[in-house]
Amino acid sequence: MKQRSTFHFVSGDGRPGRADRAIFRWSARLERLVVRFDRTDLEIRPFEPVFDRAAYVAAFGEEHLNRSPNRVLCFAFLLAHGGEVFSPERAVIDFGCGDGSYAGHIGRTFGYRSYLGLDIAERPNWPGVADARTALRRAHLGQERVDASDYDTIFSHSALEHMAHDVRALRLVESGRRKTISHVHLIPALQSYYEYHYHGYRRYRPKSVANLLTLPGVHNVRVYSFGNGLTRRMARAYYKDDGASFDAEGRARPATMFDRLEREQANLRPQSPADCSFFAVLFDQTLEPTA
Repeated sequence: MKQRSTFHFVSGDGRPGRADRAIFRWSARLERLVVRFDRTDLEIRPFEPVFDRAAYVAAFGEEHLNRSPNRVLCFAFLLAHGGEVFSPERAVIDFGCGDGSYAGHIGRTFGYRSYLGLDIAERPNWPGVADARTALRRAHLGQERVDASDYDTIFSHSALEHMAHDVRALRLVESGRRKTISHVHLIPALQSYYEYHYHGYRRYRPKSVANLLTLPGVHNVRVYSFGNGLTRRMARAYYKDDGASFDAEGRARPATMFDRLEREQANLRPQSPADCSFFAVLFDQTLEPTA
C-alpha cells in the first residue's frame, strides 16, 4: 500500500542543510530523466484559462491581481471549475489551510455549508476567521485520521508537496458511513523547480499524480495541467522584483500579472504534461464506513 507518491525523503522547507540541498538538487535532475520513461494511462488535459477580471476581483480581491503566474492561474482554474466541487450545500475540509484565506475565497465565490481548515501550525489570525460555520485547527496530516463523515469536499492548494507521506494523508480520510466525497488538489509539477527551488518534499510528474489516485473508491478523475516556459520566465521576473507594482524609479508598471497573462492567453498552453508548472487534480471518492 503506497504511503507517498514519490521517492522523496528530503524537504526543502525551512533551512535545509548543505547535504539536504544537494540531495534536493540531484533529485530534481533525476526527475527530468525519469519523466521520459513515465508510463501511465492518466489523461491530462491542458487548462485553457479565461480571464474574467470582475469575477476574479470579486472572488479573490484586487490585491491578488499581481501575484505569481501560478497563483493567478490557480485562482482562474478555481473560478472555471470550482462549481464542480463547491456549493452552498457542501461542507469543505481544507488540507494545509495556512491563514485560512480560502475560507473567504470559497465562501464569497461558491458558498459552503461549513468549512474546516487543517494545518500543522496555528496562525495568529485564526480567531478572526472562525465563525459559526468556519473552524480552523491544528492537525498533523499524514499521521492523524480525518473524519469526513459530515463533509463533502477535500481541498488543498500547494499543501500535499509539504507532507512527507502525501498518499497516507489522503488515505486517512475516513467516514462513519458510506458516502462519496469530492477532491480538488492544486499541486506543483516537475518544472516548478525552476520557480520555487527548495520547496516541500516533491514536485509531481504524471506518474506521481497517478500514484495519488491509488486510493480506494476513486472515480470520475479529471486532471489538468497549466503553466509553461513562458509563465516560468514571467515568474522569475516577478520574484526578482518581489512582485512589485512599481519599478526602481517609482514609476507604475504597465500591468498586473493578471493583465500580462491575459495578454499572453494564446501562448499559455503547456506543450505536454512534463512541461507544465502545476496540476489540478479532481476526483470523487466513495468512502466505506470505518469500523
